[in-house]
Amino acid sequence: MPGGSAGAVRGRQLAQRHEPRRLFWAACGDHGGIHRTEDGGESWQQVFTAESWVFDLHVAPDGAVYGGGRDLWRSTDHGATWHKLTAFPAGDAVIVGLEGDPQDLNRLWLSRVTWGDGARGGVFHSPDGGKAWLEITGDLPYCKPLVLRYDPATRDLWAGGVGLFRTRQ
Repeated sequence: MPGGSAGAVRGRQLAQRHEPRRLFWAACGDHGGIHRTEDGGESWQQVFTAESWVFDLHVAPDGAVYGGGRDLWRSTDHGATWHKLTAFPAGDAVIVGLEGDPQDLNRLWLSRVTWGDGARGGVFHSPDGGKAWLEITGDLPYCKPLVLRYDPATRDLWAGGVGLFRTRQ
């Protein structure tokens, strides 16, 4: 772990396909943000500090890296610079689930949730690389999905939290 104990760790092992020793890691808390290694984990560099509570990452097949805190951010240069893709209203909701379509790099999904007793949250879809977002929560019985996964073969988007739910995209 970079920087010793850095709080919560979340996300997948996120290697870039063309650079398998380049990995990205999300952290929350004192050493939160996004970290990158170029040597398979021997050393780490913090590459994103705009938000200290980053719960999930997504690395697209083209190498773009997405990280979510209160808003969604994208880097197309391995974390050197970041561009904010959302402008959600201020509040206590954070992005905890990220997913992309490997066959259409413009299709993205994210889930936002609040912590506590209230059942507030939702699932959002962007068909245009993050320029516009549409809430697609619909009749999801549990609107705090923590994990999103997309199956391009079946076009199913899976949302998991307390239960596992599927919707055709």
